[in-house]
Amino acid sequence: GYDGVTFTGSNLLSTEANTTETTTYVVDNGNPVITSYSASQTGNAPDKAKAGAVVFTATFDETLSIVPKIAINQPGSTDILATNMTLVSGNTYNYTYTVQSANGGTYVDGSATVTISAAADLAGNVMTSVNHTIVIDTTKPTVQSFQISQGINTAGTVKAGASTITVVMSEAVTTIPKITINQPGSTDIASTNMTSAGGNTYTY
Repeated sequence: GYDGVTFTGSNLLSTEANTTETTTYVVDNGNPVITSYSASQTGNAPDKAKAGAVVFTATFDETLSIVPKIAINQPGSTDILATNMTLVSGNTYNYTYTVQSANGGTYVDGSATVTISAAADLAGNVMTSVNHTIVIDTTKPTVQSFQISQGINTAGTVKAGASTITVVMSEAVTTIPKITINQPGSTDIASTNMTSAGGNTYTY
């Protein structure tokens, strides 16, 4: 808030000053607060990341005199220690981190904790550290099982007539798998979407 101080006085002969000076100053006891936060990666859902660049963005409720720091405590033995974020404009700061593919040691898929701290406003008030979570998944989905069935024919040998191809993926997928059939003769099945059969199972 604002407050004012008024100065009056007199000299040693008790002659009062004929002017009054008023000074206004700002009282700020509040810590800076993050008003918006995001962890974004092109082509991915918020707060989820595959291998590649992720941009962390934080906007504060007031002008800062000390930039915020970001730390990333991720699975594996390689963490990002507290480092300065970069001013974008106004009260918005960001930091770009490149997620590495899991290797079973230094980098491991899983949930990572993102901590933003150390920002201070013009009055010197320091923010309270804030934690966020991002899920790192750099492992590509794979086909866990594959089957062609046609009545009593279930070993991949089919006769004329309808047959069903069923695949089970190793994890939930956001993009439906496509199937292509390159068969003898001049008629092939071009890449086409399979149909969800529930869970991680798809058929064609």
